[in-house]
Amino acid sequence: MKGIKFMKFKVISLIFLLIIMSQVVACSSKTKGVIDNKAMLQDQTKLTVSPKVTITPQCTLSPTITPEIQLISESGDNCMLRLGMTMEKVKSILKETNVIITKKYQGEDDNNKPNGYWIWDTKDVQLLFDLDKCLYEIDVYSNLPTALGLRKGDTLQKMHALYGKENKYDKAWDMYIYKIKNHNFGVVFNLDNDDGKVSGWELFLDN
Repeated sequence: MKGIKFMKFKVISLIFLLIIMSQVVACSSKTKGVIDNKAMLQDQTKLTVSPKVTITPQCTLSPTITPEIQLISESGDNCMLRLGMTMEKVKSILKETNVIITKKYQGEDDNNKPNGYWIWDTKDVQLLFDLDKCLYEIDVYSNLPTALGLRKGDTLQKMHALYGKENKYDKAWDMYIYKIKNHNFGVVFNLDNDDGKVSGWELFLDN
């Protein structure tokens, strides 16, 4: 009887042990599943998080001068408008650079009749065309500076410092004329007031 009881005890103990082991295995599987799920979530997070990107804004150059001064230069270099251009070419350039023609009219002869010479006014510059409708003169009597920085209100001394003293003086217009390449650069004084100051500047071809 003792042997039978002992056998029953071993069987019960074995069954109990198997139950415990099965529970341990189940718990272990659950724990592994939780760990695997966490790892999967971490991997997914790694995939969905974008890397940090530094965006450098595009550099935009603010204009420091008005459009006309970019179109013209007393030397004729690095500018879009040049003496001798046709009226159509000038019109195309003004449109391209958004320079508005405020007035178009013809010059007049001594009898106050149109002489065939066209004049275009913009905000700061006046453009003159000859009988062949070619640009032969550009007048600046606004505050626009030359490429070297001479402007209305400056002195004769500053003009000499910038351009030298090799010039021709036109007393009728109180204009100092510099010969540059195939055109003339004229600086006019005392047009508005007899104050010895620059009144404006011009580019023009020889007659």
